Formats: sequence, C-alpha cells, structure tokens
Amino acid sequence: MKTKQAKSNKKSASEYPKLVRDKIPEIIEKEGRKVNLKILKNDSEYQKYLIKKIGEEVDEFSKAKGRKNLSEEMADVLEIVDALIKLNNLKTSEIKKIQKKKAKKRGAFKDRILMLKK
Repeated sequence: MKTKQAKSNKKSASEYPKLVRDKIPEIIEKEGRKVNLKILKNDSEYQKYLIKKIGEEVDEFSKAKGRKNLSEEMADVLEIVDALIKLNNLKTSEIKKIQKKKAKKRGAFKDRILMLKK
C-alpha cells in the first residue's frame, strides 16, 4: 500500500536536479518512463544535494498529517541525516554524546519554551 506523500509548494521545474533514493530510477523505468540521471562522485556536490534534500524533507514533514505520515516523513529525514553522517565520517555515538553534553549545559526542547523577546 502506497503512502500519500506530503506535497511541496515548490514549482516542479525547481525540483530538478534532485537527489533520489537508490531504487527510484529502477521503479520509474519499470513504469515505462525514461530516466535521465547522473551519479554524484564528488563528495562536496553530493553533500550539497543532501542538504537541499533534507530541506525538502523537513518541509514535507512540517506539512504531514497523522502519525503514519509523520513517521514516513521523519524516516526520510533520518535517512538523509544517516547519509550525511557517513559522508562526513562522523560517528553517531559521538554525535549523541555531544547532544547529551549540550542538553546538560543548555537544555533540550522538553519544556517547549518559546522566547518572544530578548
């Protein structure tokens, strides 16, 4: 069963070139459509498109309705975060340690504090 994806408010012309999941070209070709693609070999170019993609996915997450759709969109965001971690030779355990340290020093977002004025 397909999950309906949240629509972006961007014009379709500005959506390309866009980074897609590994099996998307194969899926499109099975539907009888042609695919024009490029494999990103340059790490800085790949990172640029990952960053663009995470923005798109966060936008879709912000428009998602319902637990299932929210979960689907968050999974997309986490997939890109994982790719950025791997690309930059980072360690999730180090990032979690830094996250805990920052939360201890500066807090997290548990108290839902909205600063209105400084």
